[in-house]
Amino acid sequence: MLDQKWNPQREIALVEEDFAAPHFSVFLDFIYNCDCKVTSENVIALVVLSHKYSVLPLLNHLLTTLIEMVTLDSLASMYAVAKKYDLKKVTEEIISFSVAHFEYLNFDYDEINDDFYWEMVFKSDNLEIKNEISVFQKLEMMVENGLPDGTLKKLIKLIRFENVVPIYLTTYIMKSILFSFIPPDTLKKMIFSMHLQSLTLPPP
Repeated sequence: MLDQKWNPQREIALVEEDFAAPHFSVFLDFIYNCDCKVTSENVIALVVLSHKYSVLPLLNHLLTTLIEMVTLDSLASMYAVAKKYDLKKVTEEIISFSVAHFEYLNFDYDEINDDFYWEMVFKSDNLEIKNEISVFQKLEMMVENGLPDGTLKKLIKLIRFENVVPIYLTTYIMKSILFSFIPPDTLKKMIFSMHLQSLTLPPP
């Protein structure tokens, strides 16, 4: 249940959220057990509202529903909303689902152009540039699960190599099943980065 009364002044920022305000009446219907249906149009707004008012039973129900109706387009939107409102559990669910259910999502791997989506998948749980080894381990898992070559090459292109420990990373990749997938230009960047960093390291 709501732990506070609706106050137009206090909640004006929420009202101005285009995606949330139109669904507030549906949110109230859910709280009072009316016969309501979660749809792809209202699920994000309901997640935001149930989190804002700490309606945990509804939030838990929505997390399950969110996974059932997820698509490539809605996944990116849901992730953005989860990060904006610091919905840690939602973020974890989205990332875990993204990695584990490629086949279920029925993505057309050769047509994926949304670099922003893939960056979000990898940057979410700190698999950013600071930890390329973890990123490559995740990519290896995807290859073992049948990720097509074209998609893998797109994912590898998203990884930058300026802030890594190049020798360790290069050694790891040389031994990895991913090595044959790395484009020549990317490999050159890695070697160049390794050379620059070795020049700036203090003598042993």
